[in-house]
Amino acid sequence: MDDDDDLKLVKASASLLSDLKESLPKLLWKPGKPRRAHRQVRKNDLDHVTKLIEPFQGEPQLLDSSLASIVPPIIEAYLEQLSLPPKDEKNLSLQEAVCIILYTLRKVRGYKVIVGFFNNEPRYLEPVLKALEDASDAKWQVSYVLLLWLSHLLLTPFDLSTISTAKEQDGLPSVAVRCLHVGTHYLPTSTKAQEASAAMLVRLFVRPDMRKLDVSNSFVGQSLQVVKNGNAELSYQNIGHLRLLARVAASPELERFAPGIYRTCAEITETNAVAKKLLVKIFRNITIVALRSTTAGSLTVFFEQNSILEQVIEYLLQSLPDRDTPVRYASAKALGRVVLELDPAMGQEVIQAVLDTYKQDLPRNGASSLDFRTADALRWHGLTLSLSYALFNRTASPSQLPDIIEPLVAALQFNQRSGTGSQLGTNVRDAANFGIWSLARRYTTAELQSVVLPQRKSVTVIQTLAIQLVLSACLDPAGNIRRGSSAALQELVGRHPNQITQGIPLVQVVDYQAVGLRARAMVEVATSVASLDAIYVDPLITAAMQWRGACAPDTSSRESSAKLLCSLGNVEDNLSTALQQHCEIESAHGYLLALAELPSLKSSQWNLLPHLLSLTEPITPRALNADLPVAVARFLTTICSTAGSPSAEQLSHLDILLARLLNRSEASLLNVIPQLARAVKASALRPQTLQFSNLAKPAAAGSALALGVMMPTYENGADALRVLMDCVASPTVEWRVTGLRALGIALSNLHTDTLREELIITLHKALNDYTIDERGDIGSLVRGQALECLASNGASRRASLQTTKFPPPINADIVRLSLESLPRVRLRAA
Repeated sequence: MDDDDDLKLVKASASLLSDLKESLPKLLWKPGKPRRAHRQVRKNDLDHVTKLIEPFQGEPQLLDSSLASIVPPIIEAYLEQLSLPPKDEKNLSLQEAVCIILYTLRKVRGYKVIVGFFNNEPRYLEPVLKALEDASDAKWQVSYVLLLWLSHLLLTPFDLSTISTAKEQDGLPSVAVRCLHVGTHYLPTSTKAQEASAAMLVRLFVRPDMRKLDVSNSFVGQSLQVVKNGNAELSYQNIGHLRLLARVAASPELERFAPGIYRTCAEITETNAVAKKLLVKIFRNITIVALRSTTAGSLTVFFEQNSILEQVIEYLLQSLPDRDTPVRYASAKALGRVVLELDPAMGQEVIQAVLDTYKQDLPRNGASSLDFRTADALRWHGLTLSLSYALFNRTASPSQLPDIIEPLVAALQFNQRSGTGSQLGTNVRDAANFGIWSLARRYTTAELQSVVLPQRKSVTVIQTLAIQLVLSACLDPAGNIRRGSSAALQELVGRHPNQITQGIPLVQVVDYQAVGLRARAMVEVATSVASLDAIYVDPLITAAMQWRGACAPDTSSRESSAKLLCSLGNVEDNLSTALQQHCEIESAHGYLLALAELPSLKSSQWNLLPHLLSLTEPITPRALNADLPVAVARFLTTICSTAGSPSAEQLSHLDILLARLLNRSEASLLNVIPQLARAVKASALRPQTLQFSNLAKPAAAGSALALGVMMPTYENGADALRVLMDCVASPTVEWRVTGLRALGIALSNLHTDTLREELIITLHKALNDYTIDERGDIGSLVRGQALECLASNGASRRASLQTTKFPPPINADIVRLSLESLPRVRLRAA
C-alpha cells in the first residue's frame, strides 16, 4: 500500500531545511572570529548533512527558496580552503566533503541549477584547475564537481592568455593546455566525471580565442578515430569520446566536424544502451544544427546531397520501440525537436507516420473494449512519448487531433501482464498523461471543441478526456500515474473553463495529494466523484470491474474496488454476469467480494453456486494466494442472510461448498468462517455439513470454529463441548489454539453450568501451557488465546461457570500472567 511520502516531506521540509542551515556552518567553519574554514571533516557530520538533503529528491523544488543561502557559503568555504596547506588526518578533507555535498545537491536539483550558484570570477580559474590536477586520488565526486566548476569558469569573456600566469606552450595559453590535459585524463573514466569532462572540453573548444587557434581539430579527429576503431565493442573509454562528439555536434561553432561525425557514427552497430542514446543525440544535434543553418556551408551541402534528414527520421522512428528505456526517451524527444525545426507540412507528415504505426498496433476486442495482450508495450511507450512531445511543441496540426487523441486515450488504459505475472504498461500510461497535459496546455478550447471522436459523439472531447483522467487518477495501480492524471485534469479544467461537468468541484475532489494513497483514491475519492454527477458513475462502474479494480492482480486493490462498487449503486446483475463469464481466479475473487459487500442479494444469485463449485474444485495454491476461499465464504454469508431459501439442488451445492471451506485452516479463512456459520444458523437452512454428526471429529480448524458456533443448536451440546475441550488437549499447539478459539465462541452462547468443572480444568491447563520447541515459547500462543477466551465474552462465561467472578484457580492464573515477561500475554492478562 502506498504511503504519502511526499506529503510527509512537504510537512517536514521546513524542519529539514532549518537543520541543514544549522548543520552546514558547523561542518564548514571553525567556531570563533575571525571565521576560518575547517581543513578536515568528520564522516559522521558529512553523512548527517547529506541525509538532510537526499529526502528532497521526491520534491526538489522545495529546495529552491533556500539554495541561495546554502550553496554560496559552501563555495566560500572551499575557496578559503584552497589557500590552506594540506593536512593528513584520518578524517575527510574539506574539499571532498564540499564536493560530496555539492554533488548531492546536484543529484537532487540538477547540475544546471547548482552550477548557477558557483563563483565565476576569472581569478579562481587557475586555483580550481590546480585543485583538479591534484585530485587524481580523491573521490570521484571531487573531479566531477571541479570539472563542472571549471566549465562554468571558462565562460569568462577574457582571453585565456590574459589569465594564464605561466608561459605559453606550443602556441597555446598554459591554462588551455592544462584544461586539455585534465579533460583528456577524465574523458575515459567510468564515472560522471566523464560527462563533465566532455562538457568542459567543448566549452573550451567554442571559446572565440580557442577557435582562432583551432584547438579542437586534433581532439575531435582523435575522438573520431577512437570511436571508429572501437566500433565492435564500445567500452567506457570509447563512450567518453562519443559524449564529446555529441556535444561537438550540438555546437554551431563546430559544425565543420558534423559530416565526419555523422559518417563515423552511421557505421556503428551497438547494443549498449548508453551508446545508442548518445548516437540518437548525435544524429539529433547534427540535424538541428543543419536545419538552423542560414548559410550554405559544408554541413548544409552534405545534409542535402546525402538525404540526411530522411535517414535521421527513419533511424529515430526505428529507435522508438527500442528495448532500453533511455533510448526510447531520447528518440521520442529527438523526433519532437527535429519536427519542431521542419516546415509545418513536413512535420505533420512525420507525425502521421507515427500515427500510422499506432494503427497497426491498436488491437480491439469487440466494438469498444481494448485488448492489449498482443500489443508491443515498448513500441506503445515510444510512440506515445513521440506524440506527447509533438503536442507539447504544438507541431501537430489541429486537424490531426482526432487521430492523436484516440491513441492517447487508449494508452492511458494500457496494461499487459507478463509471463511472470508482473504488470507492464506503467510507462505507457505515464507518457499518455504527459500527452494529455500537453494537449490541454497547448491547444485552445475552440480547437478541442471542433474535434469529434467517432465512438464518443455524444460527449465532447474535453469531457471525454476528463472522464478518462478521473478513472486513471482514482483507479490506476501506480501512484505516479494517479498523480500525473490528477495534474493533467487540473490543467484541463483550468485551461478550458466551463467545458467539464462540475469542473471545479471535480478538481477539488481529485486532488494531487488525495489520490496518493490508492485505497483512499479508489474508495473515498471515487465515491465523491460519483456523487458530483451521474456522467461519472457508469465509467467508474465499468473501470472498477476491469483490470484496475475487481480484476487487479493484488488482493488489496480488489477489496477496495468491492467497496467502491457497493457504493456506486445497482451493480448486482453486472457483477453476477461478469462472474459467470470470467474464469480467472483473481477476477472471480474481485466479483465475489463486490457481491458480498452489497447489503442484500437477489434469490437468483443462488444460481451462481455451480460456478463456485467449479472454481473451488480443487482449491489450488493460486486460489489460496488470491484469497478466493475467503471471497466465497463472504459471498455465502451474504446470500444466506439476505437471499431467501434455495432449492434442494442449490442446498446440496451449498453443502459441498461448506464442506470444502470448513476443511481448510488458512488464517484469513478462519477469520470469516464464524460469520458464515452464524449466517447459516440464523437462516432456516440446515445443511448436512453443519450437523453435529459431521462436525464431531473436526478435520480442520474451520470445522472446529463452525462447531463452536453451531453448538447451541444441538440437542447434545455437552458432547459438542467435550469435542472442543478434546481439541484444547491436543498434542499440537495449533490445534490447542484453534480449540480455545472455538471454545470461546461456544461459551459466548452458553448460559448453563454444563461441564463446569471440566471447563475450569481445561482453561487452567491452557493458562499454564509453557510448551517450548525449536520455535521458542510456543505455549505463549495457547496462554494468550486462553486469556482471549476468558476476556472476549467474560460476562457470559462467568454465568456459565455459575459465579460472578472467575473461579480461584483461574483468577490466580490471570494474576500470575499479568506479571509475565512476554508483553502480549502480560497486557492481555492485565
